[in-house]
Amino acid sequence: NDFSVLSSIIPTDGSGFGPTDDGRIKPDIVVPSGAYTSSASSNSAYSNSSGTSSSTAAVAGSVALIREHYQNLNADTLSSASIRALLAHSADDVGVEGPDYKMGWGLMNTERAVRFLSANHADNDRAVLKDTVLNSSNTIQINYEHTSTKPLIVTIAWTDPKGSVSVSGDDPEDIILVNDLDMQVSDPNSTVFSPWVMDKNNPGNAATTGDNDVDNIEQIYISEHVSGEYTI
Repeated sequence: NDFSVLSSIIPTDGSGFGPTDDGRIKPDIVVPSGAYTSSASSNSAYSNSSGTSSSTAAVAGSVALIREHYQNLNADTLSSASIRALLAHSADDVGVEGPDYKMGWGLMNTERAVRFLSANHADNDRAVLKDTVLNSSNTIQINYEHTSTKPLIVTIAWTDPKGSVSVSGDDPEDIILVNDLDMQVSDPNSTVFSPWVMDKNNPGNAATTGDNDVDNIEQIYISEHVSGEYTI
C-alpha cells in the first residue's frame, strides 16, 4: 500500500487481532509486513520476506535507532515505558479514529518519534516527555499551555508487574492489570477529558472515552479545544 495515503492501509493476511481475553488493546503498533531482510542461508545472505516476522524486525530496528538518538541527545537511555508511550503517541492513526483491535495505536512513525525527542531536548514546550515514578495512591499534576490549532495529545504508559489469572478454563476474563493508573485532562473551561477505551464485547466498534482499567497505555486526544492552560 501507499503509506502516504493512510486510508489505504489494511492488515495483511496472518495478522493477529485483539482483544485479549480481558479486553486489552492488541496489537500495540503496526508496521509494513514486507521487507528486504537477513536470511538464515548464510552469514551474509539477504532475501525478500513478508509477514509478521518482518514487522517485528522493523519495530526492533526502529526502536534501536530511536534509543540511540535519545542517548546522543541526553547521555541517558529511554525506559520501556517511555518507548511504548512514545510509539503510541507518535503513530499515524489508521482505520477508525482512535485505537482499535486490528491496528492498535496505529502505524509506527519513526521519524515523528525522533522529531519529538529532538523537540523535547530543545526545551520546546510543544513536545514534553517526562519519565518519572508514581507511588501508590499519589498523583502527578502537569500544567501545559496549549495555543496551537493542532490537536492536544497526552499519552501515559507504565511497566506493570505480571498479573494473575484466578479463573481456570479457557478464555478467562479476569483483568490482568496490577497497577491501574487513571489519567484525565482539564481544559481552561474546566471541561474534563478521559482516555480512549474499547469494548471487548463489541470489538468492531470504534473507541469511545472513559475509564480504561485494562491497558497500561492510555491516551487522551482532544481535537477541538480552546487555547490556554490545561491540567493533566
